[in-house]
Parts: sequence; structure tokens; C-alpha cells
Amino acid sequence: ETHARVEEAARELGFRPSDVARSLKRRSTLTLGLIVTDIENPYFPQLVRAVEDAAIGEGYAILLCNADEDPEREASYLDFLVERRVDGIIVTARTIGSRQGEWLARAPLPVVLVNTGTAGAALPSIASDNRGGGRMAARHLLELGHRRFGYLMPPPRNLDAPDRLGGVRDALATAGLAVDDPSALAVVLGPPTVTGGEAAMDDLLDRPAPARTAVVAYNDLMAIGAMRAIRRHGLRVPDDVSLVGFDDVAFAAYAEPALTAL
Repeated sequence: ETHARVEEAARELGFRPSDVARSLKRRSTLTLGLIVTDIENPYFPQLVRAVEDAAIGEGYAILLCNADEDPEREASYLDFLVERRVDGIIVTARTIGSRQGEWLARAPLPVVLVNTGTAGAALPSIASDNRGGGRMAARHLLELGHRRFGYLMPPPRNLDAPDRLGGVRDALATAGLAVDDPSALAVVLGPPTVTGGEAAMDDLLDRPAPARTAVVAYNDLMAIGAMRAIRRHGLRVPDDVSLVGFDDVAFAAYAEPALTAL
């Protein structure tokens, strides 16, 4: 009878239970922190959606933090999420493992790394097979008959880029090409963005002969930028230049022509 009266009074007053009080009692907020590198990169919204879908299925909510390649923001977000008493943190910011390795090694809550690594901390980690992906991309282009390659390379902070390039080199070496010979493989640098890929491809196309007929881009954004440069030089994809990206973001299928991507 008392229980019924309390429930009736709660309905009349529009009372809502305090999730903060509930979390203190059960010692859990049913919240996970998710730190990403750059929310404007279309790879990350897809990843966020996947994490959120899995979390909701288990009764959890997600608190999203965009690190934006900023070491100070990375550090402040890690402390912020602990202060918010999240039940765990998922880190997908690729540089945070190297820059915040000491914090992660002594993290006061569970941490899972995605496509990042850290020295000195044995943390659960989920990573792409970057070297294997580079091999697959180059092997596909080799099977199309190409022998003059270009690779669009981002800055050193993109820790997975050397492995992707390493995979390309592996495939070319297996095919009998001299990977140290610039006529077989030319590496050009640029930011991992559409404009960065366009500038890098301009650089590649402006270089003296031999002309490149196959290009592997670090990611899909650089590949889409490369398409723009190729068209501006009066060439066509894939008739004159075959191109492969990496990440297979959803909107890559809407490029013209649709982008081949790992």
C-alpha cells in the first residue's frame, strides 16, 4: 500500500529518478567514453555509429570527444572522462597512444585502443591489417598490368602509413619490381585530406617521365582528391590512371567513377 502511494505521488509530481544517484548506488554510469581523431573525416562517423550501436545493445550510452590531433585536448579529455565516471574508454585517435602512453599505462578504468598503439601498456587493441591492405591494393593493380606506381603518403603522425606503404613495396618486390627504383615506385607527401591528396597527385603528375599508371592512396580522402587532380590534367580514371584508396568510407561509392578501396 505504501509503495502504491509513493508511485502515485511520483506520477502527480512528475518525479524523475536521478541517474547520478542511481550510478552511485550501482557504481556504474552505463556510459562509455569514445575519443576520435577528427570527426570531420568520414571514416570516424561510421566508426562512432558502430560503437554506439553496440553500446546501446548492451544498455550503455556514448560520450563522444573529438581530439582534433591536439595533445592538450587529448590529455584533457582523458581526465574529463575519468571525472565523469565513465565505465570505460575507447580510443580511436591514432596519435594518442604514443603521446599519452604514460597515462594509458596507469589508466584507472578499462581502455580499448582502435587503430592506435602504445609502448609500455598492455591494453586490448583492435587494428587494421595495414600492411596486408597495402599488399592487396598493389597486387590488384599489378594484376591489371601496371608496373609504374605512385603512393600518396601522409605526414609521420599517421602511424599506420608506413605499414600501408610497406605492403605496397612487398607486392611490387614479389612481382620482381625494384621498389627502390623511382621509375617503379614514387612516393609523394601530402596531408591525409581531399586537398592534400589533390596536391600530392599534382606533384606526382608534374614529375618527369615515366608517367604513373597506378596510384595507391593512404586513405579514401586522398584518393578522391587525386581524382580531381587527374581530371584537371586531362586524364581519366581508370583509363589513364588506376587508383585505390583505403578505409572504404560510404561516400567513396558516390565518387565518379566509384572508388576502389580496401
